[in-house]
Amino acid sequence: MMSYIDVICSTIWHVLNILKLENIWDNQNDKPYINLKPKLEYKFAAEWYNKINNETSRKLKTYSSFKNEFIIEDYITLQPLKQRRQLTKLRISAHSLMIETGRYKKIAPASRLCPLCNLNEIENEEHFLLRCPLYSNLRKSLFDKLHDLPTENNQLLLSIINLKDQDTLSSKLICQYIDDAFSLRRITMNQNLPDMVIAKR
Repeated sequence: MMSYIDVICSTIWHVLNILKLENIWDNQNDKPYINLKPKLEYKFAAEWYNKINNETSRKLKTYSSFKNEFIIEDYITLQPLKQRRQLTKLRISAHSLMIETGRYKKIAPASRLCPLCNLNEIENEEHFLLRCPLYSNLRKSLFDKLHDLPTENNQLLLSIINLKDQDTLSSKLICQYIDDAFSLRRITMNQNLPDMVIAKR
């Protein structure tokens, strides 16, 4: 019968074998745990980076445009869960915008238009945060309180969604804006639902 230590060692060897890191076990002079953690972390980070940048469906297109390090972002520790929840969902495309929900409905990317305005634009993260007229009052209120924001749309989008170089107060305002915008979207979608159903008949 295998001892507790034997079971642990066997499990570790099995994991290393799957990851093609058997050499770590073979070259540790009977101390397989030495230097194991950083090597596993490096391997995982490399796999993670490869996945978000080579995903065939490009679900993580926005995420990979600003996330290039496998680290805990500052806003995670600076903001309480309720404040940061919608921002996190927006960052990883776990939201209700048409660019994402249209994927489930097999709608072509170019046809995933915003149902709440007449700009005839794809409802993606940039449209939602920067251009949709529905949120213009919320957006103006945010921009009036923030300073030194980029003027070019791509950089402005990254500044908002990535929160790089933002102080705690700015991060809180941005998280609140995103939360309020999603709340307004949900309310407006529910109000417009009967008209949408009729239009599809």
